Amino acid sequence: MSFYDSLGLKGAAIRVLNVQPGEWDEKLSCNLVVVDLDEDPQYEAISYVWGNPQASKRSVIQVNGMPMSITQSLYTALKRYRLAEQTRTMWADAICINQEDLQERSLQVLLMGRVYSQCTTCQIWLGL
Repeated sequence: MSFYDSLGLKGAAIRVLNVQPGEWDEKLSCNLVVVDLDEDPQYEAISYVWGNPQASKRSVIQVNGMPMSITQSLYTALKRYRLAEQTRTMWADAICINQEDLQERSLQVLLMGRVYSQCTTCQIWLGL
């Protein structure tokens, strides 16, 4: 079983992350949804410090009901930006792009300019 539904090899499909509501001390639970940039989806992008994915501390979130390990920096950003009472739709490259699929990753990198220019807001996380 995979976190990722296919995006196809053409078009402007991306995945966004529906961050489920919760309090700071509750576990992070999210769902990935495929959207088309040509249909003007509403989402916020997160620009954050990646850090060294191998060396840095990692935390686990639930994505589509399955555990996913992410960097501590992204984990803290998602916890900070999560809303208490409503779902927040966000885009974060480390989760929304299948990093293990080189072909997909290459195609998604080509769309990143549009991802950032079309988002409703870009949240910046410096990891402080």
